[in-house]
Amino acid sequence: MSSLVYCLASTVVWVLIISSSVFAYISTNRLTLKYDRKNASTFQRCSASLSVFLRRLGTVLAALNTLGIVAICILLFTNFFNSCKCNSSVWSRGYGEHAYMVVRLLDGDVQGIKAGWGAGVAISTAACFLFTGFIQIYLEPQVISD
Repeated sequence: MSSLVYCLASTVVWVLIISSSVFAYISTNRLTLKYDRKNASTFQRCSASLSVFLRRLGTVLAALNTLGIVAICILLFTNFFNSCKCNSSVWSRGYGEHAYMVVRLLDGDVQGIKAGWGAGVAISTAACFLFTGFIQIYLEPQVISD
C-alpha cells in the first residue's frame, strides 16, 4: 500500500512539474502578443503566477513524498512491519503463535509480475522520449524558408 501511495504521489508531482514548465513557456512566449494584444499581458501574468504556484506545490509534495519513502525504508530496515500481525493473512486466529502467512507464487503470477514490470519500463521510456521530443520541437522549431 505504501508503494502505491508513493507511486501515485510521484505521478502527481510529475504532472505538476510538467504543467509548470508548460505554463512557464506560455508566459514567456512572445507569439501570444501577435494573436491577442489586449489580453496578452494579463494572460501571461496569470500563466507565470500559475507556473510558480505549480512548481512550488510540486516541490513541496516531492519533498514530503521523499520523507515518506525514507521513513518507510527505515521502518522496513528495522523490521517494524515484520510481525505476525502485519504479515498474517489470518486475523481470526488472533495475535501471536496462531497467526500465519501463506505466500506462494505460481508460474502465472511471476509471468504477470514480469509483464507488468516490462510494460511499466516501456511506458516510462516512451513518456521520456515524447517529452524530450515535445521540448525540442517547441523550444527550437525548424524554420522552413521558401
